[in-house]
Amino acid sequence: DIVIGFAFGKGERNTSVYTPYLEYTRSITDKTSVTGKLSFSAVNGELANTSGPGDLFVSVNHAIDSKRKWQKSLVVGLKVPFDQADIVKNGIHLPMPYQTCLGTTDLVLGLSYIRKSFGATLALQQPLKKMNGNRFLPVDYPAASLAAKYLPTNAFERKGDALLRFSYNFDLNNSRFSIRPSLLGIYHLGNDSYLEAGLQDVPKRRVEIEKSSGLTLNGNVFVGYRLNKNSALELSAGAPFVVRTNR
Repeated sequence: DIVIGFAFGKGERNTSVYTPYLEYTRSITDKTSVTGKLSFSAVNGELANTSGPGDLFVSVNHAIDSKRKWQKSLVVGLKVPFDQADIVKNGIHLPMPYQTCLGTTDLVLGLSYIRKSFGATLALQQPLKKMNGNRFLPVDYPAASLAAKYLPTNAFERKGDALLRFSYNFDLNNSRFSIRPSLLGIYHLGNDSYLEAGLQDVPKRRVEIEKSSGLTLNGNVFVGYRLNKNSALELSAGAPFVVRTNR
């Protein structure tokens, strides 16, 4: 199957994130398939407008108990960034909400349950390379800049996430259209950290970002249109309902 999609989301400090993507799935056996997904991101916000390649996702899905009422499947995936989250403007690094990817390579392990139109997925996303190339520090900007409202992320080190998604798929009168609302909970498993600015001849200290662990709850809606047996268009939108104190 080939899916051409477009996603819209709201991010930190009301940034708008636009993400077109291309997804391809190929069956290896009756129970196993491989999916590759390429994304591109554009971010609009009060500090800057940025755009660039996002991430490459590669995953393997293996069905278990496919003949029972609750169909289960295991997912093993890898997220590989196209840059190090080091986009700059006027020679100064931008905060993480303006980067087109997280800048880390992540392992994803998941277990999904499907019964008729209802689906539930439990997953763990763990950075294998925890540190990205971002060098944002608010002190690098003028004192009155809006950059002071963003978290410092110099040599940013990110913790993993546990994810739980519930979704329900509505096929519209057996037509090619489908609507799938979902609720996605993401629990950040620890406080992230960064390197402080430091002074000359004074070693830089790694600082933990207090209250950056905890729960974020997102609402998502996916609208699909199947062109034929092997291809489809997809549109999605999402926004957070509950956020961590520091994201």
